[in-house]
Amino acid sequence: MEPIPTTSRDVAIPAVALHALKSSLLDEVDASVVTRALHEAGVAAGMEFGQGFEAALEGIDPRALSQGEFWERLSRYLRRCGWGGVEHLERHEGVGGLRSEDWVEAHGSVAHADLGCWFSSGLLSGLLSELAGAEVSVLEVSCRSRGDDACEFAFGSEAAIDELFAHLSQDQPLEQALAELT
Repeated sequence: MEPIPTTSRDVAIPAVALHALKSSLLDEVDASVVTRALHEAGVAAGMEFGQGFEAALEGIDPRALSQGEFWERLSRYLRRCGWGGVEHLERHEGVGGLRSEDWVEAHGSVAHADLGCWFSSGLLSGLLSELAGAEVSVLEVSCRSRGDDACEFAFGSEAAIDELFAHLSQDQPLEQALAELT
């Protein structure tokens, strides 16, 4: 694969393009390939979003903000960029959560068990990693595309998110899976 160009500029496209891209890809290739490709593209975009968020703070170090102020400003930024707002959830000592009832990647009108916000999981991982200066893994744990009331993303270290995924893969409810994290 060719290296990704280093020139960065933002492009606004209608949200339906992301839905059409995902749908077209799913018609052509295995869902695991689509999931991985969209996630990786989301990580690259998220790193740029992290830099954009820092620039929007106009010289304020995001690490200097209180936790409440940080999440409020990030939610406003994401909403202003068209993604939707997020509410921060304290889920577990090593795993945080972000919940959105209006996340743009979700198809609220189409409920299918195999759909998810794969690009967004990557986008949030890249964004949070950029801001934290260390890798932050993100796992979508509920999705409006699957018929849930909201999209919810769990985030934390790769080890914590891998362990959470393992518990959820055994059909454990989220609260039980979080309680069993080491």
